[in-house]
Amino acid sequence: MYFPNASLFQTYQKINHEVDPFDAIDFVERVAWRMTGGAETISDPVSLKNKFEEEIGSLQMLCDQFQSKISILEHELNKEKREYINQLQKLYERNAEAIDKVKQLDATMQSVSTKVVHLGDQLESVHQPRQRAHDALQLIQHFDEFLSDQPLNSMIFTDPDKLLESADLVQKLYSISQELSKEKFAAVQARIAHR
Repeated sequence: MYFPNASLFQTYQKINHEVDPFDAIDFVERVAWRMTGGAETISDPVSLKNKFEEEIGSLQMLCDQFQSKISILEHELNKEKREYINQLQKLYERNAEAIDKVKQLDATMQSVSTKVVHLGDQLESVHQPRQRAHDALQLIQHFDEFLSDQPLNSMIFTDPDKLLESADLVQKLYSISQELSKEKFAAVQARIAHR
């Protein structure tokens, strides 16, 4: 802070070093004591008046300087406040956009998951008949093995680790063979029953 004269600087120092709340009467008494050099009586009241007027002028200049500094700081504060509010507004808008995108993504994910479940159901409905057709084909091929006079050479009948699968297959073939004519398929029925 700029001080055009020593008196203003002294005044500033006195005010600036105040620890307690400012007391105008006490301040005037201290200024008067400083101007009179601590004398009990005033010998030259006109001189004291002039010094007080100088001191008042110094205080007025000091007040003007402080007011100018306060105005600058308030202006800077308002500017920063506006920038902060603008920044918050932009962040709020970006956050709102992000929330909208998340909602859209969620809706899309739900739509896709519904379609995937539906597609899975359709695949399952196609797969089941296909699996049944495959199982029927396997049964027919194994039944054909029993129809021929050749030894059974399918892996299911020759691999000892597939004994349970083989037993299940033989049981199915036995059920099928029992529904066939005994005169035409007696040999196959006997071969399946023996197995």
